Amino acid sequence: MLIIAGFTWIAHSIQMHQHQMADWLKPLLLFITGGIMIALPKAGIAAIGLMFVLYFIIDAYRNFTQMKIYPGHGRGWSIFSGIIDIFIALLFVVTWPRGSLILVGIFVGVNLIFDGIILLMLRNVKPG
Repeated sequence: MLIIAGFTWIAHSIQMHQHQMADWLKPLLLFITGGIMIALPKAGIAAIGLMFVLYFIIDAYRNFTQMKIYPGHGRGWSIFSGIIDIFIALLFVVTWPRGSLILVGIFVGVNLIFDGIILLMLRNVKPG
């Protein structure tokens, strides 16, 4: 699922002619995290939980910087998604390593839902 999400973000970034580093960090991190989960399933969910802390921090950064590109279009959703990402990252840190097993499944799904909402809202908007 994470690797498919990485391809989706790359397609979106290409379609929207994104040239900022944050627009390419997210799909790269999705690929790396998905690849680790496939290649090393016994490496431990705790290490993957720490990777997700990094993922959610980068995702929050991207959501906050996205507001400058699309002023007024989905801005509230970008802010809300960024705040949710920071909250999720903090939950991973506070409950690590025991909570990582549960949090990975729950919050990755929640994050993908909010990212999908943002993509739907921005599908017809041209960069400013």
